Amino acid sequence: MTPRDPEATGKAMAEALVAAADDNLDDFIPPFANAVRSLDGSKGPTWDLFFKVAPYQIAAPVLGDGLAAVKRWSQLLGKSKVPSLKALKKPLDKLIDEADAAVKARTDAALANEHFRKEGALAEFVASVSKKRDGLAADLAAMAAKSAALPRNYASRFFRKRTTKASAEEKAAKAAKKAAEQQKKAETEAALKVAQAKVKAAMAELKAMKKAK
Repeated sequence: MTPRDPEATGKAMAEALVAAADDNLDDFIPPFANAVRSLDGSKGPTWDLFFKVAPYQIAAPVLGDGLAAVKRWSQLLGKSKVPSLKALKKPLDKLIDEADAAVKARTDAALANEHFRKEGALAEFVASVSKKRDGLAADLAAMAAKSAALPRNYASRFFRKRTTKASAEEKAAKAAKKAAEQQKKAETEAALKVAQAKVKAAMAELKAMKKAK
């Protein structure tokens, strides 16, 4: 039985935490924008200090670039002399901490999943199955070798052909090698044509010299 990813549940929970943190920060932005706007309007210095872009643009990628934006707000609120704004720092910091924790949980879950697939239980399971497959294939091949009634490719009939997906680096290296080979072939053909032209010219010159005699 294929081993189950022990981190699958953790990964799903981490994604849920990220989504929740994103929603909570998105919900914070409109009232915060209203609080800032109430001080000197949407074109005043306070607004310009906090909002380099429209609020909706910050809300869209909250746990991306937007998270960095609201962290900058926290720093500004810590220095603010306006009580109504300063009071918003504590709830904002709580949301930021939750977002940071969610992002870390998602990263940790992704790393655990990668380990599970490349080095952990799944990798060990795949290696074990591959070893058993090779052993069975060898036994079937030996059986076919001893029996005139069985074809030589008897063992291969029991298994699907293995397919490997080339990585982007392998594809790039293969393409570069092919391009280099084509370039070398073109250069060789061009050099050959030049040599042939020289030989043809030399023969024509020799023929002309003979006629002149």
